[in-house]
Amino acid sequence: MALRLSGLRATNVSAAPTGALRISRLSVSTTSPASPPSAGLRLVDLEPYSVVSLVGVGDVVGAWSQVAGVAVTLTGSGATRGYSAPATVAGTTLRFTYTVAGQSATVEHVVLPVTEWSVLGGVPVPTRIIMAAA
Repeated sequence: MALRLSGLRATNVSAAPTGALRISRLSVSTTSPASPPSAGLRLVDLEPYSVVSLVGVGDVVGAWSQVAGVAVTLTGSGATRGYSAPATVAGTTLRFTYTVAGQSATVEHVVLPVTEWSVLGGVPVPTRIIMAAA
């Protein structure tokens, strides 16, 4: 019967008078597979112009990328990024991927359509209404 071990290291090995090996120190190292990254929860009913955070979780810091939807600008750096939800007539679904060491996770954010409009130069445009604090 053969036994093969990887990550096994023997030091201070010498031959005993019986011909057996004498090992005074034996160490074993193991490597566990990397846990898959997480891109967070699916978000729905996001209001246009909302500031949204993306928080990735993995064994090491990964990279965020947008893979679908109206293009947004990601702010911040590392595992935590942010963006402002876009204002669209029909609403939109955004998809982001968080990649760590060749593994990736995708999250979906659903943004509601704009409900406030103004007319500028005869053209309707989405409008952000800012309420003043009382």
